[in-house]
Amino acid sequence: MAQDSTKKIGAEARHKEEILQKGYGYRLMGKNFRYLLSRVGFKEEKIVKELEKILFEDYGTLFEKVVALIAKKAKLPEAKVRKILDKLNDEQEFEKLMEASLAKAK
Repeated sequence: MAQDSTKKIGAEARHKEEILQKGYGYRLMGKNFRYLLSRVGFKEEKIVKELEKILFEDYGTLFEKVVALIAKKAKLPEAKVRKILDKLNDEQEFEKLMEASLAKAK
């Protein structure tokens, strides 16, 4: 996970759990993103490794690759996934749009 990345640069992730639970400026976005990933069926440990690889190999493509991964797994159009991701910082709109989109995809 991210801890492996921090070790590579000589740092230590001592407050990882606290940051994951309470956030670090992006609490709501992080919470909603993690919920979206689990809701569409990703196992957090596996997807984090995949995203970490993209992050370190080609940061410039991260957003589009996240969109493509979620779209494929959720069987949603990429445009719909972008709209859902755009609402990560608005809990009510995020959940409403995500649940409506996932219900139609089934």
